Amino acid sequence: FLVERYTLFTSNPKGEIFSGRVHHAPYQIETLSYGECPTTCFALNGFEEPNTPPVSMITASPVNVTIYPLKRI
Repeated sequence: FLVERYTLFTSNPKGEIFSGRVHHAPYQIETLSYGECPTTCFALNGFEEPNTPPVSMITASPVNVTIYPLKRI
């Protein structure tokens, strides 16, 4: 449930929030191998920079997504 999404939420420039159903084939999740992992993006976005980089990363192959009509909520 941490990587699947069946409802999309978005907003427009006026701040109105919209929701819509989405459908796609299941993601094929794999562990991501990585080397050096800079943490400067945290500080650039106003967050405290962690002492150590994240140790858990996953990736998925692309999937085609169908987005059904959005409704204002």
